[in-house]
Amino acid sequence: MSIEENKATIRNLFEKGWNKKNIEAIAQFYTPGENVEGLKQFASLIFAAFPDYQLTVEELIAEGDKVVVRWRAQGTHKGVWRGLAPTGKMFDILGIDIERLADGKIVAEVGVFENLTMLEQLGVELPGAH
Repeated sequence: MSIEENKATIRNLFEKGWNKKNIEAIAQFYTPGENVEGLKQFASLIFAAFPDYQLTVEELIAEGDKVVVRWRAQGTHKGVWRGLAPTGKMFDILGIDIERLADGKIVAEVGVFENLTMLEQLGVELPGAH
């Protein structure tokens, strides 16, 4: 696959999977060895806790078989998230993933996101925050 095809795969993952809240579509972008069942469970929890969850591609950089995506996630806390009762508050965070693709599928992924920022925006009191 070309660099542009790999970038299109990641865009489609966001648009056809995450932003349409289509768990089966999300799973189709990964090879079976990438813990697809865990990914499906995670997506299910996100969609239940944040029914308006949206991901925006802020930047895509690709070289060879790798795509780096800088993304923004936003949502309103309307369901339980990691034991936290719904607060009705919105979050807006950034993250970065590095994806390695083969034959149009993600075969390896590593990423980071602003987890503490998200918790602060949802009103969680963090130790040492005062």
